[in-house]
Amino acid sequence: QFLNQGTRDESALFTLPKAIKFVDTLVGGWERLHQYNSTLSEEAKQYLEQRWGTQGQDLVPSNMRPAFLKMIRLPNLQGYDKTDQDANRLLLDLIEHHHLVCTILCVYHELYVRISTQIYNRMSDYVQLADAIDSLRKR
Repeated sequence: QFLNQGTRDESALFTLPKAIKFVDTLVGGWERLHQYNSTLSEEAKQYLEQRWGTQGQDLVPSNMRPAFLKMIRLPNLQGYDKTDQDANRLLLDLIEHHHLVCTILCVYHELYVRISTQIYNRMSDYVQLADAIDSLRKR
């Protein structure tokens, strides 16, 4: 026997036609949105890897990567160990001290940043991330 979930709210379904119209009108359609996001995501990945010297250290083969989501290995950082606890501490420090919101994960004893590209992102967002990480690099 199943009970109804009291917090279930289907009202988002009623907004779908407006959301589709919004993307068509303001963005130029789903194809344009996909092209912008996937291009920026790949350019940001290449830029960050080049800046940090972590090219070729992908966790996932290129043909299996999501178009707008990338995992980029971080360089060694002063005062941060390659642990889940320090990944979380770095995430909080980036929010508090650099006003950046991103996901930091520890995978196979290495720290990675996960970027998720959206239509409102610009390359300057990733330059700001690179600057923040560079300020924490081991010299």
